[in-house]
Amino acid sequence: AALLAVFSPFLAAGPVPAPLDLDPAFGGDGTVIADIGQVDYGFAGLIEADGDVVVFGYSETGGPSNGEAIFHRIEADGTPGTLARFDASAFGCSVPRSFRAGIRLSNGDYLGGGYVQEGCSGLPRYFNVIQVTSSGMLVGEYDRIPFADQLAYVSAMAEQSDGSVVAVGFASTSGFDAASYDIAAARFTPFGDLDPTFGTGGMFTLNVDGDQDSANDVVIDDQDRILIAGRSRSAGGDSHAIALRLTPDGALDASFDGDGLAMLDDGGLGSGATSIDIVPNARILVGGGRARPGGAQDPVIWALDGFGSPDPLFGDGGIATLDFSHSYSAVSDICYAAWRIYAIGSGRPIGGAFADNDAAVSVLRLNGTPNPLFNGGASRVFQFDASAGTRGDFPQSIDVTDDGEQIAIIGFSSDNDQAAPRIAVARVVGLENALFIDGFEGGTR
Repeated sequence: AALLAVFSPFLAAGPVPAPLDLDPAFGGDGTVIADIGQVDYGFAGLIEADGDVVVFGYSETGGPSNGEAIFHRIEADGTPGTLARFDASAFGCSVPRSFRAGIRLSNGDYLGGGYVQEGCSGLPRYFNVIQVTSSGMLVGEYDRIPFADQLAYVSAMAEQSDGSVVAVGFASTSGFDAASYDIAAARFTPFGDLDPTFGTGGMFTLNVDGDQDSANDVVIDDQDRILIAGRSRSAGGDSHAIALRLTPDGALDASFDGDGLAMLDDGGLGSGATSIDIVPNARILVGGGRARPGGAQDPVIWALDGFGSPDPLFGDGGIATLDFSHSYSAVSDICYAAWRIYAIGSGRPIGGAFADNDAAVSVLRLNGTPNPLFNGGASRVFQFDASAGTRGDFPQSIDVTDDGEQIAIIGFSSDNDQAAPRIAVARVVGLENALFIDGFEGGTR
């Protein structure tokens, strides 16, 4: 009876959530909707060891000219914490600024990257990076990078071993004409100055196929080489998932697939690479979507060896195809942590409406097979705000604590007319890394 009395409070607390369940200790049901302005987007995020989640995004009230870059900390229990807003202005008007990427620096500060508009007419917009403390206080703004003095957005950033920061995205040569978008990268010194030893005058651009090209993610390898995932679309409408490797100084690395650029698929409407990471044995993982006949699209992870060739020991001939329960789906981000591969994305039926999009998260072993310790190996499909009815859910970023116990998913949720998107965050239950259980039970090569 004494033992029952001791343990009965735990029994009364209800079932313990399993790995890949939404964490009820976060916001009551595992999700938080941040209502800041009239239009809010979460584009990137990080999870802290204590369970706090940091969000980088965009918020506007009163129209796009009032758009602000935001740094928002959500406490471990899901309550709103620090909200830092970074607006911008030009002579005679207010102009938009946005964070579309965010990283934690080795010194403990944070970088938000995106764009800032320089004039009142919508153009030009420049690469823009801002450094803040963990409490959201401004440390300083990095050099603004104009490229062709038209349109340039940061999509992702990564820190090199000496503290330099590489930012990647796209830059146009003709305003908002998507056909003029080229892959763009720039490197900043640890002090935020454009590094003239990188590329050409601190910048690198690449026109892959004569039409719309963009870099969507970046990671640095142990030789300070720069790996980029992106998308290239031809004038005929075909698009490809691509991976690039640059030397540390910003030139295409010819030891990677012969010319520094690897085409990962056969092309098709909607194909593209969204994310990239590196796992042990120098395996390179690239997440994205692969088009199939009939308008379908599969969420996939490609694996490459250090020379840019498909890794046959991963998935099926170097490709792992995930199941997000919908016929039109894609991976939006991947993360390697605690000897596992974590992937998020979204999907909807072919021809489905914007609001039909559901979020999904999956965990794989290092060989690309589903990890049975997480939801029996199946993806977890969920909504950021089930109480709001039918809304589109678009996860953009995933981060995992070093021990694998907590998983944060950052994105946005919106209705069909996309008039009032909201920042959306989910925290998912992980599983502490135990190599004797997970790493050596098979399927880790």
